[in-house]
Amino acid sequence: MQDAKDKAKDVISKWPNLDDQAKDALNKQIDAGQTVDQVQQIVKDAAKDAVNKLPNLSDKEKQDFNKRIDDAKTTDAINQIVNEVKQQDAKNLQDAKDNGKHVIDQLPNLNDREKDDFKRRVDNGQTIDEINRIVADAKAKNAQNLQDAKNNGKQQIEQLPNLTPNQKQDFKKRIDDASSMMEIQNIVDEATQSNAGQVMTGQQAQLPDTAVNAQSDLGVLGGTMLGLLTLFGLGKRRKREEEK
Repeated sequence: MQDAKDKAKDVISKWPNLDDQAKDALNKQIDAGQTVDQVQQIVKDAAKDAVNKLPNLSDKEKQDFNKRIDDAKTTDAINQIVNEVKQQDAKNLQDAKDNGKHVIDQLPNLNDREKDDFKRRVDNGQTIDEINRIVADAKAKNAQNLQDAKNNGKQQIEQLPNLTPNQKQDFKKRIDDASSMMEIQNIVDEATQSNAGQVMTGQQAQLPDTAVNAQSDLGVLGGTMLGLLTLFGLGKRRKREEEK
């Protein structure tokens, strides 16, 4: 009987999720036990309580582990199940961290510093619920960055003086439909180029048509030369007539 009690106390002392006060209370219950079955039931109840307090197990996992504890025949078997439970809890937490950091890396509207900050918070997280909240914060920041970029992009387009109202409206609609900051920047660049292109078109329209003017100038010059030659010819003919 005493061996069973000593074994139970030794097993419970190694469970890290029990504080000293809880361990002392369990040890008193074990000392008060009258049979081996009573001592083992105390250990089982403590083990199931430990399982239920682990934050990163699903309800189904807890049910499965608790059933295995109920079916266990020895204190060593109970202790083995508790060790498996702790490993599963840690694995679930690590899986959540890995998945959370992957999700953050895929968010297109966070810069590198923002991603690193969110991933650092994930690495320091202690529960799956905490990690889920961090990922939700990252998604919210991603959405806010996108909205800020849309507002800024539409303001830039509105200030382009050489675009027509319809052109501005078309560019702004494309910005509203954009899903990334890179896409928005490309639209703003395109609008800026269109604005500059219309400036060049206007300047070309104001330039004189040099080819037409040159042709006109040649026509005037030709007419002048023809007039001079005609006068010169008339002068020579009169001189010949006078000599006769």
